[in-house]
Amino acid sequence: MQDLTIVTDFGDGALLLPLSVAILAWLVLQGARRAALWWAAALALAIGGTALLKLYFHVCSPFPMLRSPSGHTSLATLVYGALAVVLAAEVHRAKRLLVIGGAVSVVAAIAVSRVLLQAHTVQETVLGSLIGGCALSVFVFGYLRNRPASTALWPLFLVVALPVAAFHGRQIHAEGFLQALAVYLNGMAGVCG
Repeated sequence: MQDLTIVTDFGDGALLLPLSVAILAWLVLQGARRAALWWAAALALAIGGTALLKLYFHVCSPFPMLRSPSGHTSLATLVYGALAVVLAAEVHRAKRLLVIGGAVSVVAAIAVSRVLLQAHTVQETVLGSLIGGCALSVFVFGYLRNRPASTALWPLFLVVALPVAAFHGRQIHAEGFLQALAVYLNGMAGVCG
């Protein structure tokens, strides 16, 4: 159980939100301001899309196994996927598969840990990965068209290591707040009758 918690904590917003800010700062410092805008848009899609679907499904879900898309899986897909894209764009072809395979493995481990810890159903983690995948597609589209001509990767490793060291193991407990908000909004607007 403790091993699963260690894995799942790599997908918690308490780590991934500061890591997202660090990636944004790295993009800006690299002079890739347009890529930074694409990153911000991808973050908004992942966080906003997940939150909106959580609100809706808490009160309106027609499927009993789908009440709350996995935010851990959604944000992890985006953040670790984006790091893999940035690294893969800078390494030789053979290493690209290792980088992308590593990111896929990390995200899959986080998703599986959410199911094994009974925090989400398989359907909820799949939906989370779809949301994160859509957001990642937005970032990839913008990054590959606007990436810096020369990329210094050592600052990226530094800005990734600092939030991981500082925030891994911390947790944001937003689920209860979103459930209460969903019930309140439904009571006010009667979306689901």
